[in-house]
Amino acid sequence: MRPLPLLACALLLGAPDLPAQAAERTIDSLFAPHNEGVRPGLAVAVIREGRLVLARGYGMANLEHRVRITPTTVFDIASISKQFAGMAIAMLVDQGRVRLTDDIRRYIPELGDVGHTITIDHLLHHTSGLRDWPGSLALAGWRMDDVIAFDQILRFAYHQRTLNFVPGAEYTYSNTGYNLLAEVVARVSGRTFAQFTAEQIFRPLGMARSRFHDDVTELIPDRALGYARVDSGWRSVTDNLTALGSSSLFTTVEDLARWIANFEDPRVGGATAMTMTRTRGRLNDGSTIPYAFGISHGEYRGQPIVQHSGSWAQFATYLVHFPQQRLGVVVLTN
Repeated sequence: MRPLPLLACALLLGAPDLPAQAAERTIDSLFAPHNEGVRPGLAVAVIREGRLVLARGYGMANLEHRVRITPTTVFDIASISKQFAGMAIAMLVDQGRVRLTDDIRRYIPELGDVGHTITIDHLLHHTSGLRDWPGSLALAGWRMDDVIAFDQILRFAYHQRTLNFVPGAEYTYSNTGYNLLAEVVARVSGRTFAQFTAEQIFRPLGMARSRFHDDVTELIPDRALGYARVDSGWRSVTDNLTALGSSSLFTTVEDLARWIANFEDPRVGGATAMTMTRTRGRLNDGSTIPYAFGISHGEYRGQPIVQHSGSWAQFATYLVHFPQQRLGVVVLTN
C-alpha cells in the first residue's frame, strides 16, 4: 500500500469544510476493491485532535477461513515497532538509568571489540556502523521464512568484529541496533522487553491488543496472516521472526491511534522523553539526519510530518502524524 493515498485521506478528513460522512464515503470507495472476492486487505485509522475519527477494515485477515479484517484485527507492524524501543530508551534516560553517551558495552559486554566506541545514541539514530542482520543472514544462506529468534540476532551482533563505518560518520538503517536497544531495556529494567513495554507503555495508554511477541509458536487471537500473490491466486507467508526492538510488535490500528494521541498529550514518556524522540540525530560533522528514536522526520506538501513504515512477511505498514494539523493516519496491510 503506497502511503500517498493515505495521506490524501488524512488531508481529506482534516478539511474543516468537508462533512465527516462525505469524507468517510470517499475513503470507503477508495478501498472498496479489497472487499471484492476473497483477498487480503488492510485496516486504516485516522485520528484528529486526539480523537479517533475513522477506523475501517477491508478484505480478509484469513483467506482459508474467510475472516474479515476489522479495526481490531491484529497485524505484525514490522519496523513501526522501532519507535516503541526508542520511547523505552527515552524513558530510561529520563529516569537517569541510561545515558545516550554510554558505551553499549557497558550494558552488553558480550559485544566484541570493533575498534570504536558505539553509544546508545548511535544505535538510536542508525549511525553505529553495525552490519544489519537481514542482509547478512541472507548471504549466509538463511531464508526469511526460517525461524529467526531474538537470541540468534543477538549472537550475530556479538560476533561482529568490524564495522561498515566509524560510528557517527554515516546514517545507514540498521535493525541490529534496535535489537541491541531492546536488550539494554531488558537488562537495565530487570524485565523482559515485552514486559517493560506492556507495563510502561501499552497498559497506561489502553493499548490492550498490543504486545511484542518473542515466541513464534504463541497463539495470537484475531491475527491477520500475510499473503503473497501467485499464478493460482494467493499463498500464505510464514512469519517466524522474533526481532524484539526492531520489529515483532503485533497490534491494531485502534491501538496505534492511541499511540498517536500520546504524541500530542503525553501520558507516557512525559515532556522530556517526548522532546528526545523529536530531536533529530547528528553526525560527527554536525549535520542532522532525518531520524530520531525510531521515527523519521520529513515534509508532505510543505507540512512537517513524523512517520515510519514497515515490511515483513508480506505485511506492509505505515504510520504518519501531522503535528501542526494534529492529524494522524495508520494503515496496516497483509
